[in-house]
Amino acid sequence: MTSPELPMSFRVPMYGGPYQDNGASPWYAPISVGTSTVPQVQFFALDTGTNMDWVTSTQCTTHACMIHKRFDPSLSSTFQPIQSQTVTLSYGPWGNLEANIGTDVLNLPGGHAQRATFGLAVNYGGPQFEEIDWSACLAFPSQGTMQYGFSNVMQDMLRQGVISPYAGYVCFDWNRETRTGSCLIGDVDLSGVDPAQYIVLPFDSYTPVPSVNYIWTCAGATVTIGSLVMDDIWLCLDSGSSRFKGGVEVIDQIKANLGGNTNTLTIDVGQARGGARGRIVVPPELYMRTIEEGENKGQTLPQFNVLGELPGLLLVGSVLMDYLYTIYVYDTVSVGGVETFQAAGMIIFNKADGPPVIRNDGAEAIRDAAHLRAVFDETVRERG
Repeated sequence: MTSPELPMSFRVPMYGGPYQDNGASPWYAPISVGTSTVPQVQFFALDTGTNMDWVTSTQCTTHACMIHKRFDPSLSSTFQPIQSQTVTLSYGPWGNLEANIGTDVLNLPGGHAQRATFGLAVNYGGPQFEEIDWSACLAFPSQGTMQYGFSNVMQDMLRQGVISPYAGYVCFDWNRETRTGSCLIGDVDLSGVDPAQYIVLPFDSYTPVPSVNYIWTCAGATVTIGSLVMDDIWLCLDSGSSRFKGGVEVIDQIKANLGGNTNTLTIDVGQARGGARGRIVVPPELYMRTIEEGENKGQTLPQFNVLGELPGLLLVGSVLMDYLYTIYVYDTVSVGGVETFQAAGMIIFNKADGPPVIRNDGAEAIRDAAHLRAVFDETVRERG
């Protein structure tokens, strides 16, 4: 690639449901599925922490399914079944769902109809699924193979010319107070950020458990709270999650050092301008959340939870991302002669009107999208 092209981009509106004590992000995007007389809108999680796509279907009649929006494939003239054999989709310790596989169009903003292969949930239950604010999931993994041949929508849009190969961006901007936000795909919008307060988080594939290498991780973080200092932590920003999660040895030590929920958590990670590490500061007023619906409604609780055997991992979603402008950055590489997106890393900004979560001294202000990419690339080179 020798010269940039104008990006082809679109913005997906997002909305925040009630905050619940289940670890799932409250943020969702209403997107209609299929071709029907009456649009069949599903509430999609736009999830950077998974490699599977699914929608709740009318074939699922559990209580958990019945209280969510359900897609009826028989009403869509463009739906095509792929196989009738039911498969199990696993979210690990969070829960499983059973699904059949089919293909249909996702009606994205700007009049673009993107055909996708996804699971049609035929069974899920339990409090975790009952309490999610969304009814479907669309994956934006960092790398790797999608489960069961599900669509990687970013790869598909790249190959179909919907997104420029020079603008592999997925940007989340959520406003917790208004419960409105967006996901901007194929461009960046720096109008609401503090341009001098940012951190570049180069992508490092999570090696302790290779089967979850699709999550967006940056290695080498130092986590401090109370008297606890932990080095060589993998930090992950997961748009489909809410609270801090991770391996037992990480989360249990953090919880033991909360100091009665008064201590501030700091994470030194990635790089600011000039090679210095960036600092993320998470005071109690950010990690303590009041549960608005479901189990533990009305209680204000610290948002830390063990997530299986994931050594050295500290993952977080909306509890932190609500206060950041988060950009997931893809590079375009040739794989077998085919242009393919692969993760380059993330860059996070403080919001201009938000709390100072990122605290850097003397950082150069980012001027525009072109300058952002230049700074990102230079910072990654400095780190390497």
